[in-house]
Amino acid sequence: MNEVKVYALSLAGELQGSVLPYLRHLSMERQRVIQSYRFEADKNRSVWAQLLAHYQLSKLMSVGWSEIRIERTAQGKPYVRGREWKISLSHSGDWVVCSIGETENGVDVEIETEDYEDISKYCFTTKEIKEIKERGERAFLEYWTIKESYVKYCGGGIEIKEIDGAAILEGRSSIAGRNFLLPDSAVIGVCTKRDYLPAKVEFVSSAQIKEFLSHQGSPLMKSPSE
Repeated sequence: MNEVKVYALSLAGELQGSVLPYLRHLSMERQRVIQSYRFEADKNRSVWAQLLAHYQLSKLMSVGWSEIRIERTAQGKPYVRGREWKISLSHSGDWVVCSIGETENGVDVEIETEDYEDISKYCFTTKEIKEIKERGERAFLEYWTIKESYVKYCGGGIEIKEIDGAAILEGRSSIAGRNFLLPDSAVIGVCTKRDYLPAKVEFVSSAQIKEFLSHQGSPLMKSPSE
């Protein structure tokens, strides 16, 4: 696999359902983290993000679900144990997205927000604010997702306002970014090395993942340290 792959999963119709039947397919560590979340919707999105990543990795690696171990770096960035693949996850509203590649990458998804003008005052450059005033919320979402995905690419430690979103989108350096528009006007931003940028988003349904899981019979997965 050369270019970074980006996958999107719509949770329309799933956010009100119980995720308890699917927790057993995740590591004990992930289960503990997810169960600590206060709101059920956040638990739901987090579970489906993990399921999406694991589902795609099973297909890419042509192995059973239980053979995959997703671990995290000291900065919290997920990666596949024993492989060079790097993973990034994001969710917002009805969407869960995942990027997977053999090089560092970061992905972010954002839905429309009424507060975009206020947010842009504190997190965007003067040039970006000017363009947002001219083009509106679409420009805000494009820049915001690129900035967030760049932070994930770097592993944190950088201020959002310091990031030149336009330079990343224009590919002025070795690290570049690209946006994708989703059906309900949500926007994805992905950052990686310029030569590995994805050309498209691949859509996955919850039904596909459920069908896949029904044939796995996965036992309760343990954390690598357990």
